[in-house]
Amino acid sequence: FVPFDLGADDTDQAFACAAQADGRIVLAGRASDDDGEFNKIAVARVGIDGLPDPSFGVAGRVAIDLTALGFALDSGNARAVVIDSLGRLLVVGTVHPAAGGENRVFVTRLLANGAIDQTFLYNGISGGWYFSTDLQSVSTAALDLAGNLWIVGTELGDLTGDWAFLRLDPNGLEFASETIPIAGFTWSMPTAILFQPDSKAVIGGWGQQGSPTFHSSFLVHRLLAGAPSAPDPSF
Repeated sequence: FVPFDLGADDTDQAFACAAQADGRIVLAGRASDDDGEFNKIAVARVGIDGLPDPSFGVAGRVAIDLTALGFALDSGNARAVVIDSLGRLLVVGTVHPAAGGENRVFVTRLLANGAIDQTFLYNGISGGWYFSTDLQSVSTAALDLAGNLWIVGTELGDLTGDWAFLRLDPNGLEFASETIPIAGFTWSMPTAILFQPDSKAVIGGWGQQGSPTFHSSFLVHRLLAGAPSAPDPSF
């Protein structure tokens, strides 16, 4: 196991993982602390033997201190981690404004040694305060065939809104922020995204009806390639 143990609660939770080409495994999530941030964005890497990788961060662990970096944010929560063609780690999730309000999306890029990549957009960390998206929750992320990062989640944190996705170019600049209308369901969430060889995006998830049935169903949407995206009428 890979403990962070930053606070008395010792509540460390991983929500995503990815495998590097060399077999090492990266995990991302959150680690509780006692310094007022509640949770820190946490990333760990283990070797092929399952032991923490000493070449990554401190003893195989990276905890991102948003306050120390000058952000008035707390409750860091990584929900996806993606490895790009150069071996850099794109870590995506949500943070909460310290002054109050709704959760905002964040993305940071780490170098192979766990250091924040200062060449990625605004000093290595970007978020909803820079983007036009209203994403309040993040469920998954992936790189398309051109190397652009897709971040997928819901407009509203209570899962009652439409699905939303944000696309960033390889340097972290936004070039598309769009929604997928969800009709006939009270609650819903996208949970996975993949790209077909023709560059069409397929986003899957679930939807649940309200009273009296509360029935749940699989949902899947396919989008045409290009920006902005559009539903594939052949699907």
